[in-house]
Amino acid sequence: MKDYKKKAEKKSHEQEFTTAGGVTFMIYGLPPLLIPELSGSIKYPVKPTYAVTTASGDVETYDHDEKSLSTDEDKAAWTKYKSESARADAELTQMILRTVLIYGVEIIDRTPMIKWENRYKLIGMPIPDNDEERDFLYKETCISCQEDIEQIMSIAMELTGVTAEAIEASKSTFQGSMESIA
Repeated sequence: MKDYKKKAEKKSHEQEFTTAGGVTFMIYGLPPLLIPELSGSIKYPVKPTYAVTTASGDVETYDHDEKSLSTDEDKAAWTKYKSESARADAELTQMILRTVLIYGVEIIDRTPMIKWENRYKLIGMPIPDNDEERDFLYKETCISCQEDIEQIMSIAMELTGVTAEAIEASKSTFQGSMESIA
């Protein structure tokens, strides 16, 4: 009876997915404590601030936003902040995508890999000797389009237990970050 429960539990933590190019993978949730680790490893810039002297003579500091920029120096600092934030978002997106491909995507049928390896060699690209590196490269190069990436990420996050609202909120950041990488 115990084995049956484990099998039933396992099914709720995996989902088959076929890319637009016809390659089928099994998608799994990620270790839930890994996602905060990834986020914490990225250095985000500090938001630029401005100071206001109150009527009592105290100085209060506030974060800038696009409406509070008044000097050229403020505008330059804001531009730098936005650029560095976009770079950090892109870096995190890439790291999450790599993590999903490594931890959350499993190759179901290795038969198509033979054809993939032959084609990859024909175009002059090296095939890693390490099995995990080769599997990662195969997964990475078999994703056919932006929609595949978004679906794989959404499925993996859902299986990890990330809420649907959080997934939807992250899609715009993910799309923008992927566009800046491309």
